[in-house]
Amino acid sequence: MKLDKKSQRMVKEFAKNLVPIYKLYNWTWFGGEEEGSFPSAKQIENTIYYLLENIEDGEYNNISTGGLTVEKYPDAPVDIYWSLEKHLYGCEEK
Repeated sequence: MKLDKKSQRMVKEFAKNLVPIYKLYNWTWFGGEEEGSFPSAKQIENTIYYLLENIEDGEYNNISTGGLTVEKYPDAPVDIYWSLEKHLYGCEEK
């Protein structure tokens, strides 16, 4: 999926604004320039484009990684967003 120039500028700014948030939450990525490092704006931007390239057309679809999500409804513009989810797994009952 290709984005127009305005949307490309928006993605670049969005990625730049996310860098301090990843640092604030101490959220590191693996497989980047350094194992377990904070993502750079360029890594975030490249990941968004990777998600855009791999989303399927047709019915509703979404694809996500590292807190980034690309969501597409039929005959609608694509949505790109970041979210933070914290989970506690394996909590035992008393």
